[in-house]
Amino acid sequence: MLPGFVVVEFDNLEAVRDALNEHTAGFLVEPIQGEGGVRPGSAEFIKGLRALADEHDLMLVFDEVQCGVGRTGKLFAYEHYGVEPDIMAIAKGIGGGFPMGACLATEHAASGMVIGTHGSTFGGNPLAMAAGEAVLDVVDDPDFLDHVTRMGERLRGALEQMIPNYDELFESVRGVGLMLGVKMKSDSRAFVNYLRDQGLLTVSAGDNVMRVLPPLIVEEKHIGEFIEKLSEAARSYEVPAAA
Repeated sequence: MLPGFVVVEFDNLEAVRDALNEHTAGFLVEPIQGEGGVRPGSAEFIKGLRALADEHDLMLVFDEVQCGVGRTGKLFAYEHYGVEPDIMAIAKGIGGGFPMGACLATEHAASGMVIGTHGSTFGGNPLAMAAGEAVLDVVDDPDFLDHVTRMGERLRGALEQMIPNYDELFESVRGVGLMLGVKMKSDSRAFVNYLRDQGLLTVSAGDNVMRVLPPLIVEEKHIGEFIEKLSEAARSYEVPAAA
């Protein structure tokens, strides 16, 4: 952990209030956690952070490296909450597979970023900028984002319909848009490794979750194929014995 940060429980506004003191500069949070287990912050929590930041003249900083750039059916995940951050980090999706990251800030927040205070080894790379512009030309389109929302609902519905058939393995589905996670009752890492041998690429996350992150251009036929293969894998999977 970087020095200078006090870590409190995610989605616990009371814990944030308790941690506030005269040295607090702001809040840094993923509105929808990725590595933490695909956990969306509640509206009460995210809006509460914005209200606390405004009340105490603090910065609200969002990490949207995983949940930003169309992944949730909105261009940015904060749009689901009706609030805006002062500073936001984005990456991954913005480059469409090409390495790229960006730090976005309001005019007020950026006023402190004078020469020498904020730098990047690869900042302003012309190829990365061209890739980012090409991605935004596609992603920042209401029809494209509607497609992400529809496919996310289709995928969530298919998963929720499937998991009761394997209730010894799966517990629930969480997430937004095409950023979904399946909470598991057995070791998610072992199951993810097994799926790789069956031709399915998923990834494990915290809180014993299997992340399901299809391309944003996924179609219904692909979702059907995925659910069929996932069901077959769940049927043949043998839960490892406890140590």
